[in-house]
Amino acid sequence: MIKEFSILNLQPSQFYLSEAKLETIRTWFQADDLNQFEPISIKQIDDQWIIVDGHSRLFVAYQQGLEMIPVQLEQEDWNWDFYRICIQATKDKGITSIADLGTEILTAVDYDTLWINWCDKLYDRYFSKGNHK
Repeated sequence: MIKEFSILNLQPSQFYLSEAKLETIRTWFQADDLNQFEPISIKQIDDQWIIVDGHSRLFVAYQQGLEMIPVQLEQEDWNWDFYRICIQATKDKGITSIADLGTEILTAVDYDTLWINWCDKLYDRYFSKGNHK
């Protein structure tokens, strides 16, 4: 079911954005017509609504002045403990809403190095098969 949710009441689960992704979204995003907008995937974890997927789309919507955004409850059974660690790291960096990511926009290379590699290492360290730390 698709609902609307206040943009600033969603906790990011990542602490960087890719400038390349933002630029691509800006080419098609229209704040006055959300018919083609894929809802942001969210989930309630530990009494807080978090962004599961769609950080870049949400940031562009925020930049263009939207206050409410279409969301859809995440139905996949992801590794929510992994997300909890990402959320805590994000909060530790002072990021508690999509607005806080405005100073955390990276080139595609830096995004891959600093965010994607961080996630891969975190997953390998705590959650890969055979690793029971």
